Amino acid sequence: MHRADEKLLATDMKVNTDELEWQSFKNELPFPRDMIEAERIYISSFPPEERMEWASLTSAVWDERGRIDIARYQSHVVGFAFTEHLNLAGYHFLSYLAVTNKLRGFGLGGWMLGRLREAAEDDGRKGIVFDVEHPGATPREEVQQVCRHRMEFYRRHGAHLLSADWDYRVPLGNRYIRRHLMVLPVNGYAPPCREELASVVTLIMTELYRLPAADQNLQRMIKLFV
Repeated sequence: MHRADEKLLATDMKVNTDELEWQSFKNELPFPRDMIEAERIYISSFPPEERMEWASLTSAVWDERGRIDIARYQSHVVGFAFTEHLNLAGYHFLSYLAVTNKLRGFGLGGWMLGRLREAAEDDGRKGIVFDVEHPGATPREEVQQVCRHRMEFYRRHGAHLLSADWDYRVPLGNRYIRRHLMVLPVNGYAPPCREELASVVTLIMTELYRLPAADQNLQRMIKLFV
């Protein structure tokens, strides 16, 4: 455990945000040590079936759509977030947000989400969209609990569930897996209505998941809103 972790764990109070550093990277990557620490958090936070290759994930930072944000405490990375921009729909897409295991429960995740909301507001976006693991997508009870915990975390910070009554699926290899689509509005915007969801889902699947517009899974979902 880093000494930074030890200091925070020695208190039962929330993280002192005055001692946290937040840095965003576009068209460049953090220093190698920061990248190594962020990757460790990534691996420990998500099971293999939920991860893409770290090199593939971070390569998107080199173009203007991708951004990696890191939270540091006493020069050590204690959390990171990776977002991509859905410019045509007016949203940022949050691919991953993770906090080091040793500091979960101290308010760091909520602080990071607040910084992401500020970035979306500064960019004039309607909000942040993201998909989270569906508890019904796995038979493993411990994984189901993690899925429910993540959804509750985002709801506590103002996120809305968009796929409560329809089957949202994303590609994973040669199959599709169930997830839940959520949105965190900013700037007073309301969550997208059902008519707007067709555009949002299309952009997520074609721009981020790289599916062709004629993909059967995509077309199935679009038909639910028209």
